[in-house]
Amino acid sequence: MILNAEMRLPEYKKFSYIIIRSNKTITEKQENVPTMSELKSVAEKSISGVGIPRMQYLKKHIMEAISGCEDLTSNLIIPLSEPCPLGGQSDLNKTGYGWEWDWSYGAGDYIEGTYYGEMTGFSVIGIRINRSDYY
Repeated sequence: MILNAEMRLPEYKKFSYIIIRSNKTITEKQENVPTMSELKSVAEKSISGVGIPRMQYLKKHIMEAISGCEDLTSNLIIPLSEPCPLGGQSDLNKTGYGWEWDWSYGAGDYIEGTYYGEMTGFSVIGIRINRSDYY
């Protein structure tokens, strides 16, 4: 799947994510994987200026991948050195984001939330440089 990132590389070229879906069920959790909401929140920005903590793993892999390219021509496909999983809320966690109030212990207490640590079955495996008519 190709998803327009609506972001700029340092050379002012816009790019799209190349995303695949794994055929296995993801059961583990991983911190610092961006959700689709976080991918949307950085649209129209330069990838080098993204400061969102959960975007740093993906940003690092994109910056490393483009550092070896001399000419970023339209439709050029650049693979990442390893798949970067996308996070999201799954059936394992429908309770919400962050800390929650728990009344089960009598007077009540806060319990730590998951911060959407579950991963989806999707991973970013590369980027494609958009055609020049996209910018």
